[in-house]
Amino acid sequence: MTELPIEVDISDVSEVITDEHLVDVTKIPVTPVSHWTVIGYGIAVAVVASFILFQPYCFQTYNQFFTATAMARELPDSLPQPVALGWTPSTFSIVNAFARFPPAAVLGLHIFLSGIILYLLLRILNPTFRMTTGVDWNSTVLHKTYMHTAPLIKAFLITVTAFLPAFLIWRILLSIFGDNPVSLFIRMTLSGSAVWLLFGREGLAGDYESGNYLFLCGKKVTLGLMLRGAAAGAAMWLMVQYAPYADSEDWFAYYKTLGGFGESAWWTIFWTLCGLWSWVAFGMGGICVALGHSNISPKLRLRLALFPLLVLISGIYFGHLWVPRHLKVDRDFEPASLVTG
Repeated sequence: MTELPIEVDISDVSEVITDEHLVDVTKIPVTPVSHWTVIGYGIAVAVVASFILFQPYCFQTYNQFFTATAMARELPDSLPQPVALGWTPSTFSIVNAFARFPPAAVLGLHIFLSGIILYLLLRILNPTFRMTTGVDWNSTVLHKTYMHTAPLIKAFLITVTAFLPAFLIWRILLSIFGDNPVSLFIRMTLSGSAVWLLFGREGLAGDYESGNYLFLCGKKVTLGLMLRGAAAGAAMWLMVQYAPYADSEDWFAYYKTLGGFGESAWWTIFWTLCGLWSWVAFGMGGICVALGHSNISPKLRLRLALFPLLVLISGIYFGHLWVPRHLKVDRDFEPASLVTG
């Protein structure tokens, strides 16, 4: 028997995929988002950022003033000392405790704090990501608690799969464009797009409670995710490239030129450094909320992003430009790190 050739018309394949296989993003549940959501996540990121800065600050303080060599340069206890140069036992205990962390404890602390940042980012991008089922840690319901690991496993698998290609692309771009601000901008905007595409509610992760992955949401949705991720990467580049001036060694040197250093100066430096970094971290967290939530109108997204963007820009201005200029012009002090840098 002779087999007859079969002709297949594939001209309408794209239309078939669009109609039958693309995910309707309008059916994805909308998580309520408001300015209070922006403020809440911004405060959370700001608090974590201040804790990240606190331990190195205590370590530098201890090396400067509380080691045996530094204490030998201080006035003897038998002589009267100015109140401004004194230290209360409570503050000394805090500095001593955090400064003398072993390396393993320092590493563990920073991993823990970085994990909180990652958790907040995943929650912003995809509200279905959570560590508990909602009742697992309610002692009135269950007497034994446990973590809800399915979303964590899914996020881990996506991260492991994408890490090596992302690392190779990062290194290739670095070798092509060099290590400069423009190269960093390109790499961070592309990284932002990748993170949004991989972990967003409309991206590859989809619903973390499901074992399935979301591949097709349409060109418009994919382009929107990429643009929003690139905007978040650009904001992160802005924060990294124009980071607030936070060299505690220069601040120690400045207060020493005034005649000495005590607890009051230590707290002033602490609130200045942590305040500036928390300022920009708050803005960055709010921008991620505005750009990360799905199924909200562009007008609402713009309104949500406006306030944290202003906070980020103002924090960069005061921390990166105004503070060094104030020390140099108004206080006649040239920071050593800026001179050598």
